[in-house]
Amino acid sequence: MNRIIVSFNASEYSEKLENYIESLKPYGLILFSKNIESKSQLKSLTLSIKKNFPHLKLAIDMEGGLVNRLRKIEGDLPLPENAKDFLEFGKKIGSILKSYNLDIDFAPVVDIDRGLKGNGLNGRYLGKTAEGVIEKAGYFLDGLESEGITGCLKHYIGLSYAPTDSHFGLPEIDGINEEDELPFKELSNKNRLIMFAHIKIKEYGISTFSKSLVQRVKSFHKGLTISDDLGMKALGNMSLKEKLNKTLTAGFDLAIITDMITDFKKEEIF
Repeated sequence: MNRIIVSFNASEYSEKLENYIESLKPYGLILFSKNIESKSQLKSLTLSIKKNFPHLKLAIDMEGGLVNRLRKIEGDLPLPENAKDFLEFGKKIGSILKSYNLDIDFAPVVDIDRGLKGNGLNGRYLGKTAEGVIEKAGYFLDGLESEGITGCLKHYIGLSYAPTDSHFGLPEIDGINEEDELPFKELSNKNRLIMFAHIKIKEYGISTFSKSLVQRVKSFHKGLTISDDLGMKALGNMSLKEKLNKTLTAGFDLAIITDMITDFKKEEIF
């Protein structure tokens, strides 16, 4: 099994999708709005995938609020105001994902709100202090995990000091602020993932390709580490094969690849 989580374009199970999975042998699939048409359709799709590939993990970005891949079929799910309400909120998200046979939620966001705009995180922050973020995210994860869904802390080391959205460019920061790292340390456990931001740090270089940064995280985190999507423009125009090789060589357990392999040729990836 390869150490990748990949997207796909289908909304129905088919021989083409089956061949795609068999060829890539990914750790998992990530679902987006393009894969979702109705409640019955989504359940049929995921059940068919699980029937044929029972060990394959199915993942989604389901933070609530602005990032809600299931809005079309579940409606709006606004973030709560009060910290303790995040427990029931996490349970609700977890219950919904479980009903669709999903395994991993790429949430919560634990970046700390520094007031900067334009980095893609406005409206997604859980607080302006490490303590506030830890409290809300902790409740959310407890609720999520009570329904059997794996959570993911993102985006290490934090994008809140960088005004650049990594979907469109490479954010840069001078160094690591220990307060930004605190939520990842406090909420880490072996059953949770940590997703790295694509960000350039003066003493580490580009996070996604940095062995020393991955080692720093693995010194306190015993769960899986995962890159953000390798198709984001933060990583420039190098080939997908080179991006993936550099990411896995840095020591990441998993890498996300979306859209770039819609018409893939296996030899271009491995």
